[in-house]
Amino acid sequence: MRVSVLEVANQKAALKELARLVEKSTVDPLVRNAAIALTSDCDARDDACEVRAVYKAIKDGDDRVKGLSRGLKYMSDPRWADFFSSPSRELRQLADGINGADCDQHAALVTALLGSLGFVTGLRAWGPQRNEYTH
Repeated sequence: MRVSVLEVANQKAALKELARLVEKSTVDPLVRNAAIALTSDCDARDDACEVRAVYKAIKDGDDRVKGLSRGLKYMSDPRWADFFSSPSRELRQLADGINGADCDQHAALVTALLGSLGFVTGLRAWGPQRNEYTH
């Protein structure tokens, strides 16, 4: 799997790149099919059920998506770098047995899965000071 390093000017630019990766993944058939599988027990137009199903699958696991049976394992990034990968890539890695991502990757995957189902989604970062994001 090809990996690239992107130098960004600041955290705000990094978050914009993550949002771009999420938006692009919402139309990926792999993401859409995973979202449909995860929500297959929900009645039509039961938005609350679909949101819960996707969140629970990422948090606790779901056998309907290859590699996600135990959920997406939380794993910190190195202190000197922030790894972002597209939600599409995250699903491919899970299928290959690679399971580990930090909070921004968890949020990105949930956001892309729900976005592929037509939900209006977004990512939010928090920090104690302006333009200094810690979570």
